Amino acid sequence: MTVRELAGHERSELAVLRHALRCVSPPRKMQPFSPPVARLVRDAQAVDR
Repeated sequence: MTVRELAGHERSELAVLRHALRCVSPPRKMQPFSPPVARLVRDAQAVDR
């Protein structure tokens, strides 16, 4: 995955592991979806949270 730096136009590579996690919505729709499990944020000091 490529992410853009907050300060400037540089881009960095970020390794992301995707698990086989799927959920099913209520019975009337029955459409599978993958919920987000994390949000990565890089601040001015380049610290990922």
